[in-house]
Amino acid sequence: MVHIDRLTTAGINLFIFSTALGACVALLMVDDRPFAAGGSTVQPTVLRNIGLD
Repeated sequence: MVHIDRLTTAGINLFIFSTALGACVALLMVDDRPFAAGGSTVQPTVLRNIGLD
């Protein structure tokens, strides 16, 4: 709403915002299960060795 009277600036801001939003959505879709099997996982034995004796 700051640049509502400047259409070129508003268009540029809208383009940058929509590009950033699209990049965020694409990254979330690519990495939808970051803790699933196949990636880097932490086994329960490692957690037991930390100091929960």
